[in-house]
Amino acid sequence: MTGIYHYIESGKMEERKLQETGHGTLIVSLPKKWIKLNKLHKGDIVIVTYYKDYLIISIPKSEKLQTTIKFLDIETTFREIVSKYIQGFDKIHLVASSSQWKELKKVREYILKKLPGVEVTDTENGILIEIVASTENYGIERIIERINSNLRWMILSIKQALETKDIELLKEVCEKDDEIDRLNLLANRYIFSILKNPEFFKLREKIIYFKIILDKFESIGDSIESLARNLIFVVQNKNLPMKKFSKVLTLMEKLISDVIKAFFNLDKQLANEIIFRGNNFSKIALSQLRNISISENFVIAVENLSHIGQLCKEAGEAIIDFV
Repeated sequence: MTGIYHYIESGKMEERKLQETGHGTLIVSLPKKWIKLNKLHKGDIVIVTYYKDYLIISIPKSEKLQTTIKFLDIETTFREIVSKYIQGFDKIHLVASSSQWKELKKVREYILKKLPGVEVTDTENGILIEIVASTENYGIERIIERINSNLRWMILSIKQALETKDIELLKEVCEKDDEIDRLNLLANRYIFSILKNPEFFKLREKIIYFKIILDKFESIGDSIESLARNLIFVVQNKNLPMKKFSKVLTLMEKLISDVIKAFFNLDKQLANEIIFRGNNFSKIALSQLRNISISENFVIAVENLSHIGQLCKEAGEAIIDFV
């Protein structure tokens, strides 16, 4: 015996001896059960990925993943489509009866609005959804950078809308949150592909960290969208405390920007500062704005600001846990 080769199957590990052939070449046999399961034969190609202390043998992906789902109702069907999208399916056949064509049209519009990188074509009995955007062209870092750009645009646009009392701009801010949701779905599809691929085993801890941060950013985007939606009803109110609100928004922009900086640089010191500032920001938003009696929409907007501070605090805690 010149060495031991380990492999894992359904959570179990076995030991196999390395055998020596001519000219000092070492070989190891593959598990017969695994060969039969994947219908492999002599001459078939497998992918060997090796690292310093382990190697992975996998089968090249030769066909696009396809699935068929039946139309039930709009909400349930779209949820199922999103699930298949995240799971990595490349083609999704949605089957519907002739009586469901009206609802099917709404699902089609929603798919094109909410899912990034898809094409939708009509079929005889429904629609075919093809995912044309490859996750290989996107990295998590790139997606988070794009989310950050959208968040910053939303905050600056709210500030401008308050100064100019521009209701239409606030509506644009609300629509911008859809782009963040789209990017988050694309990130989830990418993360799922990583987690189920043994070649990226050593990246899993980092990917889980990215997932936690992504969820925080998506929640921040939702809170900013809610903030803008509620400000639509009060932006033209003459009693709106413009200077105080603008000051709080400036603090929020800096806080979110520093979360991004701490995330990319794995800056533990900055993350600790963010935890303190996130708590402090929530207190400032509540103490300076909550007692101003304008309308229920204004109260909700202030609560949105406070919630964003807490989300930044939680992001800071996640960064420290990873570092």
